[in-house]
Amino acid sequence: MKRVSKLILFLMAFLFTSCSVAYNFANFNAEPIPFVSPPSTKSNDSTIISTSVGGKYTHSLHDANAHMGETNKSGMAFIYQTHTNKNFYFSYGCYGYSGEYLVKYYPETSKLEPYYGFGLSGEAGFNLPLSNIFDFHVLGIRGSVFYEDGQYANFRKFVSSIPENGYYHYNAYSSTNGYNISFTTGINYHFDGLSLGFEGGLGKTSSYPSTISVLTMNSTTYLTSHRFTFYLQYDDSCLALGEEYSLGFIYRLN
Repeated sequence: MKRVSKLILFLMAFLFTSCSVAYNFANFNAEPIPFVSPPSTKSNDSTIISTSVGGKYTHSLHDANAHMGETNKSGMAFIYQTHTNKNFYFSYGCYGYSGEYLVKYYPETSKLEPYYGFGLSGEAGFNLPLSNIFDFHVLGIRGSVFYEDGQYANFRKFVSSIPENGYYHYNAYSSTNGYNISFTTGINYHFDGLSLGFEGGLGKTSSYPSTISVLTMNSTTYLTSHRFTFYLQYDDSCLALGEEYSLGFIYRLN
């Protein structure tokens, strides 16, 4: 019981350290690539290797950063490979994105600030076949490292460089390098050569070399065949960009 309590305290400290309100990264990269596996049976011991390409469109649901009238939208493309066994899985890939952030909250500013970024992402975890048609992703860990730049990054650098005389200096961060670490879980239902799945994640995005961190939450619902996957993704960030939705498509090459 003591070990469980220590683990819970560690996870709480890991996730909630330095949760901040800010003009921060335009994309927190909590789940840049949804590592969807082929909807094949998990009853055998062989490892299935597949390569996929895809993309998604993302838009903020409400006012970004809780700033009245501000919006954030972007497009992303990615390629990844999955290694799936009935008891484990691991995946890795690379991605790039670009978008526009509409700044309105900063004094005398109302304009679109473009941005772009790219990164690497990977995930590994354990599968638990519950029956011939269900399998449970018991626990996984996902990590991403990324770089983000552009006019929106220049805006953040400008605001953060203003002498500390008010609200705006405190709430803008100039980092262009970051990483995300998240714990994941999910379940798949296989039927008629298709797979209906859900995956959720909880983690944090940190900038470096500074130590600014933001709690991230995400979920992905997908329907996949042997070649095609369509998915809806939801992302939220603690006291930061806020809620965002993504619509995505994946094509399996092999």
